[in-house]
Amino acid sequence: SNIQWAEVGDISLTATLASASYLGSGLTANGSAAAGAFKPAYFDTVVTPGTGTFTYSGQPFTVQVTAKNASGGTTLNYKGAYARIVTLSDGNGGTNNSATLGTFSNASIAAASFNNGVATTNTVSYRFNTRTTAPLEAPTSAPLKLRALDTDSVTSSGHTEGTTPLRAGRLRLVNFYGSDLLRPRVEYRAEYWDGGRWATNALDSSNPIVAGNIATGGLTVNGLTALNNGIGFITFNTAAAGSYDIALDLNAAGVDTSCNAAHGGAAANKSWLQGYWSAPANCGGVAAWAQDPNARIRLGASRAPYIYLRERY
Repeated sequence: SNIQWAEVGDISLTATLASASYLGSGLTANGSAAAGAFKPAYFDTVVTPGTGTFTYSGQPFTVQVTAKNASGGTTLNYKGAYARIVTLSDGNGGTNNSATLGTFSNASIAAASFNNGVATTNTVSYRFNTRTTAPLEAPTSAPLKLRALDTDSVTSSGHTEGTTPLRAGRLRLVNFYGSDLLRPRVEYRAEYWDGGRWATNALDSSNPIVAGNIATGGLTVNGLTALNNGIGFITFNTAAAGSYDIALDLNAAGVDTSCNAAHGGAAANKSWLQGYWSAPANCGGVAAWAQDPNARIRLGASRAPYIYLRERY
């Protein structure tokens, strides 16, 4: 009753008379019978967030699922005919209400994806139904906890399950005013909905764009910094006095969907960072939350009606 088998699959048990002589007759005896099929005892999941220590709503992130035996070893035979389709869900759903707040995409792992008991997907995402939704993160809520369940009812529940905080986010471009004799330095900012307002996302120190993703409005990009605590800068070469409208192309394909009259830029494929910058009727019909960020650079406006006043107390 204490026989153990540590792998997935079917086996055949064969019994043979140890003495090879039944009752001293010189005759041996043996027999066999099938045992199984064996399945994993449970799964473990590991999550790599989409951006540093968190994931934006709608942003793909990576989940690794490993089939385990009762002793904690990986079942290498969980592949091919012995693997099953695995569905991912949120193990914290009862706490953070994620089933009502949004939906998963690409949350299924094909049996053929498993190799030696391990499968990895980098296309799963979770999107809030409403962009102005408070984050799923401590201390006010609970992060997504990726739970695996296959069609044989093997689950990761009660075992190691990876997590990722989730934030609704957007990229913002800040208008710039300055001299036509200096290189304009435009701030761009990662923001997230903190439950009451769009705040700078200090957790984001990623590289969300490259120079080619910028619709420059006739300017030339001179430099581009990564985000640092949610803030980065785009520097342009000096240009003649006048106004220049720029934008970021965050679409999966095609030119930017900003509210500018002229469009351009190579697609960055980061639609989860688009925002709602103007009513669709004022933005060429581009739907809310599908609009790319834009800004205006004003250089060398002579006799501009600005008074600079400094008061010290």
